[in-house]
Amino acid sequence: MKSVLTGLKEAAGLVSDGALVTLGGATFQRAPMEFVRELVRREKKNLNLIDREPAMDFDLLIGAGCAAMVRTGMLGFEVFGMAPNFRKKSEKGEIITKGGACQPIIARFRAAAMGLPSLPIKGMQR
Repeated sequence: MKSVLTGLKEAAGLVSDGALVTLGGATFQRAPMEFVRELVRREKKNLNLIDREPAMDFDLLIGAGCAAMVRTGMLGFEVFGMAPNFRKKSEKGEIITKGGACQPIIARFRAAAMGLPSLPIKGMQR
């Protein structure tokens, strides 16, 4: 059986400029911060970030100039308010922001895992 395990630097090397990236965890819990720092060290550019409830991980990538677009349900620091880099760059128009509900973002991940273009979502209205 072929091993799919790789080291941190090798994994970060698989992320190309302009890639669509999502990370594990939610808000301040279980974010892969050393992987994020490795992406910053490699000066990745124009990343398209998507997740339902990111926090420090996305904010660090945004502040380092690695992100071009962010699609999220909520990007903030919980009781501490909006993520500062996200807010600043969004207000200045330096990144594209696409907000939405967590449910459609999760449905997109599920569809991708099943090899489908999309999944219907009950209860979502325009």
